Amino acid sequence: AVNGDMFKASVEDTSFTADFIGETSPSTDYYAVYPYLKWDETHYNYTLNNQQTASRDNLPYVLSAAHCTEGNQRLQFHHLLGYIKFTITEESLPIKDVVIKTNNRQEGISGKSLIDYSGDAPKLILTDPYDEVRLTSSKVLEAGDYYIALYPGTYSEGLSFIFMTLDGRVTVKTIYDEIQLQAGFIQNIGVLDNLE
Repeated sequence: AVNGDMFKASVEDTSFTADFIGETSPSTDYYAVYPYLKWDETHYNYTLNNQQTASRDNLPYVLSAAHCTEGNQRLQFHHLLGYIKFTITEESLPIKDVVIKTNNRQEGISGKSLIDYSGDAPKLILTDPYDEVRLTSSKVLEAGDYYIALYPGTYSEGLSFIFMTLDGRVTVKTIYDEIQLQAGFIQNIGVLDNLE
């Protein structure tokens, strides 16, 4: 979306640039977001759901934004979400659901937010934070890499990862150290093959 109007581009997997085709009213400033979001009086509202669907080797959500002016209609998109990655092996417990919680209940890792274009690069500002995210699946997670999208930020007391098995068992992996999750970056918590 550019100023609320839909634009489309055909992008090859190996390309870092694209020509977007569409129409919007002439303006002194152009605000863009990918994928398309509905425009409102504060530009764009976005909700990072606190329930995400597990998909092996795929990011559950992608969100990026860009800003340009009438004199320079070249958009440079910036990632707005951060990601936690974990790996399941054949030796892992039969994990079905994963819940991530902040150890400091005051900090939000998902929720309703606005895209703020006022700085050097667009960023998300949480307006209604949630302190947990659930990654769900209708079946046991197969061996491979999985990702959970989170609001970028500093989690002062770390995060807790609660892994639930198909038969109802629960195991918890807690990181008590401060975690700094940057937009566009992936924090790898490693292989889950030694959980008891």
